[in-house]
Amino acid sequence: MFDQVEKVQKELAQALVANASELEAFRIRFISKKSVITGLFDAFKTVPNDKKKAFGDSP
Repeated sequence: MFDQVEKVQKELAQALVANASELEAFRIRFISKKSVITGLFDAFKTVPNDKKKAFGDSP
């Protein structure tokens, strides 16, 4: 799970949007209801309670 979060963080940090179609692709990939980030929130439910604090403390 930590690896998935780090991968998405790196991808977001490198994302550049130059036009409207790229912005729409970004929105769909990261912000929409079926996005990568929504998937991470769903996966967070499977993390043991004693490990959840580590997610909140990570940058």
